[in-house]
Amino acid sequence: MKVLLASPSVPLETILPSRYRQRHRLWSWLGDEKPILGVQPPYGLLYLSAYLKRAGHEVFFRDGFFHDPAAMVALMKREGIRVVGLSAVSYHWQKAIATASAIKAALPDTFIVVGGAHANALEGAALDGAGEVFDAVVHGDGEETFVEIVGRLAEGCRDLKGVNGAITREVTNPDRAPIKDLDSMPLADRSIIDLHDYRPSPFYYRRLPFTAIIGSRGCPYKCTFCHTETLTRVRSPQSLVAEIEHLQAQYGVREVVFYDDTFPLKKKRVVEFCELMLSKGVQLSWSANARCDSVTPELLRLMRRAGCWRLLFGIESGNQKTLDRMLKKETLDEIRHGIRITQEAGIDTYGMFILGYPGESYQDGLRTIEFAKELKLDYANFCAVTPFPGTSLYREVKEEPGFLGYETMSMFDVSYVSRDISRAQLETLVSQSARRFYLRPDYVLSRLQPSKLGSWEDVRRYGRGFAMVLNDVSTRV
Repeated sequence: MKVLLASPSVPLETILPSRYRQRHRLWSWLGDEKPILGVQPPYGLLYLSAYLKRAGHEVFFRDGFFHDPAAMVALMKREGIRVVGLSAVSYHWQKAIATASAIKAALPDTFIVVGGAHANALEGAALDGAGEVFDAVVHGDGEETFVEIVGRLAEGCRDLKGVNGAITREVTNPDRAPIKDLDSMPLADRSIIDLHDYRPSPFYYRRLPFTAIIGSRGCPYKCTFCHTETLTRVRSPQSLVAEIEHLQAQYGVREVVFYDDTFPLKKKRVVEFCELMLSKGVQLSWSANARCDSVTPELLRLMRRAGCWRLLFGIESGNQKTLDRMLKKETLDEIRHGIRITQEAGIDTYGMFILGYPGESYQDGLRTIEFAKELKLDYANFCAVTPFPGTSLYREVKEEPGFLGYETMSMFDVSYVSRDISRAQLETLVSQSARRFYLRPDYVLSRLQPSKLGSWEDVRRYGRGFAMVLNDVSTRV
């Protein structure tokens, strides 16, 4: 059966103000004709594609960053496609409804299934307020559920009773058991995209072509702002290295980022991965996410030898009271220690921070920015707190007058203002944070050291990055 996998149509101007989309005057000198915005493929759809193809279905793909609903409809009419799998995050939920509405208006008999983080959090409520544009919601691991749905539709049956993990207006089926053996899954199907269409933010990569590898699902921690499931499953080191070798041979990939919530969660696995990379002589730059309390000097040195150049840490706040309220289970001293030993191992550090968390004042926000500077991080990202559906933070604040609704969520806008800060103060913190961090003389000088400018690509990356800061763009990945 022919299936269209798509992400919502999101025109660049709707998420990036015009002044941010204007190329810096040095852009041509920096040798980059791509937009400044860091755009990555919807990897969940690439996994769906692999499962569908293995089941014998024909897959078409359209990324909403590059294609509007009219283009999707034109493809569907040309190919006779009447099944759509749409994946959306909370930021783009309204765009998902608009995209589905346009498809339904042109092709009313189309069966549209919606999934992704937002739908997964809302479950059956995702059908509310969306009119009749979605026919089903997928909850939990979506691969096996969606393939079963498409199989039924291929037989002419639109009744999804008994399809675990699927929810319609007529039936709510039980949850589907999570996929326990991630090694048994086919690799994400990158054949449906062009890797060169995607460019990470300048501070997020070193070498191109670049792609991401999802080496685990779930996280055992219970941070109040995160909706990741706590059931944690990991792929084996052998599986990760095999995918890297495939990416190098098939696509010429020179760098990967691991999208595991905490890559060093199981240290023995990381040791085995690094030793395998070294024994096989795999040459690759890679980065990953980590907690400051999950690394040791010995592990970091081994990771560096195996090609790791950067670790991204969810530091979140420079106030201990906020970390405790977030249930981060880390102290400021543990964060200082983790950052220090990472830097001593020769690995760059990238800190993520949340501003405006409940209980935080404007002065608390300033302390967070100062803490980022104190740590001497190589890169930092600051964003306004966002109460995503499915999180305990969302359940805590959704009835407060300061919660503006998930309809207002975007990469750059404020969607929640606590009682402890004004909207103007929060917007000031967010808009000034990158400038306060990156436009310090000592930071600029540190970037000009020979060790930080190892190649012409490094020079171009830093040029792009500073153009973003000068244009007051949040360096969001």
